[in-house]
Amino acid sequence: MNPEVIVNLIHEYNLNPQRYSDEEAEVIATLARAIGVDFRRESKAGRKGLFDLIDTAALGMVPNEWRPTSRGESVFGETGMEKFTGGAGSLLGLATGIGGAYKIGRGIMGQAPRVAEAAKSAYRDPFGIGRAVGNIGFY
Repeated sequence: MNPEVIVNLIHEYNLNPQRYSDEEAEVIATLARAIGVDFRRESKAGRKGLFDLIDTAALGMVPNEWRPTSRGESVFGETGMEKFTGGAGSLLGLATGIGGAYKIGRGIMGQAPRVAEAAKSAYRDPFGIGRAVGNIGFY
């Protein structure tokens, strides 16, 4: 293919990226990298940061296929801002997950004395005889 045609195609893409499908954009990105011409990449930094926050807070239970990918990412990799927001989202997700686990743990530990007393009561008087007749020495 003529290099001038490739340069014109990349220039047209840079002027109006919405005109091209994701598959076409990946091909154009590959051509741009091969001949060293500037390829205008989109950035999905906010969406990637939010995904990483939710995924980390959910302990990785969100499918990785749902993570947004930007055009040209397979060829050029993530932009600097996408890397930054992804890392920040992961850190915030970790803090959220730890904070949630702490609150749940405190709630469980707050109920522990009641559960222990109920267990002792059931162990001392498994058939309810002591309550109905009075304390007759069941331990």
